[in-house]
Amino acid sequence: MYIWIGNKSNKHEQTQAYDRAEKYIASIQDGRNTDNVSLCEVKAGHEPPSFQVQFLIWEDDVAAEWLTTDPEAMLMAKEVEKHAEE
Repeated sequence: MYIWIGNKSNKHEQTQAYDRAEKYIASIQDGRNTDNVSLCEVKAGHEPPSFQVQFLIWEDDVAAEWLTTDPEAMLMAKEVEKHAEE
């Protein structure tokens, strides 16, 4: 399981990501458990090809925006654009 760590995340958020992953693994009912699921930390801007292929479309320039822009502000701006087009 990949745990993506955003470049603006703090230590608490990073720890919570691991906690959430472990809770998710504990909740699934398909035989997997924390003993047989590997956690792989992926830092923003250093996404390996094995991570990138999990997405139908991976665009390096879009991913790079997450490094230079406040992600929350970027999402809000896209929502405003979306509603303006409607």
